Amino acid sequence: MVDLHVPLRQGVLFAVGGALYYLVEVLWRGHSDWTMAVLGGVCFLLIGRINERCEWCVALLSQMVLAAFIVTTAEFCAGMVLNIWLELGIWDYSGMPYNLCG
Repeated sequence: MVDLHVPLRQGVLFAVGGALYYLVEVLWRGHSDWTMAVLGGVCFLLIGRINERCEWCVALLSQMVLAAFIVTTAEFCAGMVLNIWLELGIWDYSGMPYNLCG
């Protein structure tokens, strides 16, 4: 018999993370793109793995720093693929100070 518990759990976590990420962006900027929901779901799953893998061996502050690094790296990679390589023009930060690659 196939255990559907893990894939179902991962799917729910992906959907919740994606919806929250999308909602925060809509509340903050007034709009978003569906790709940000996908990115949010991926980030939610990756950050959840930090605590699942090594709950007691990594301090909470270190987990928070690692989570921020994961989100920043994922956002950068998504920006490079979606905006630079595929030229979808989902967002444009070229006018902002300290921006990297627009």
